Amino acid sequence: MNQIKTLAFDMDEVITDTLSKTITLYNQLFQKNITKQDLVGKRLSDTLTKEQAELLHREVDKEGFFRDLAIKEKDTKAILEELNKKYKVFICTAAMEVPNSLKDKYLWLKEELPFLNDQNYVFCGDKSILATDYLVDDSLYQLEGFKGQGILFTAPHNQLREDHSFVRLNNWNEVAEYFL
Repeated sequence: MNQIKTLAFDMDEVITDTLSKTITLYNQLFQKNITKQDLVGKRLSDTLTKEQAELLHREVDKEGFFRDLAIKEKDTKAILEELNKKYKVFICTAAMEVPNSLKDKYLWLKEELPFLNDQNYVFCGDKSILATDYLVDDSLYQLEGFKGQGILFTAPHNQLREDHSFVRLNNWNEVAEYFL
């Protein structure tokens, strides 16, 4: 009897376009005009002073910030729905860094991805505790501790990184090709 494979997907910058909303907030707070292209090879936090980083974090941690995030790509939902028919799909988000995101993310998932079992939402810090077969994440840090097959999802901050041995998927069409 074949056991169904398990897939875990990170939420921010894999399923949702959290960076666009954060950049908009950053530009408003600091009267800047940065774009995603300006962040290729670095994180937004790399561009901030300690005080600016603290202010931005407080604003991102306010209730409601994660409630209305845009979906990453137009086919993301449809591909996740197809994957859910073939695999046991988990959504794993490192929400502990932004405690007020927990409720927002839960409600977002229930509304935007109703075909997923809410028992398969994992709100954690360190994803090395996951026991899924695959983890698709934009964070090399999270993938390095993962015991299954880690897959790097391209985001501006990791776009130039080649110092790893993970399979890289650049978009949701590549996710579909890889798993379906």
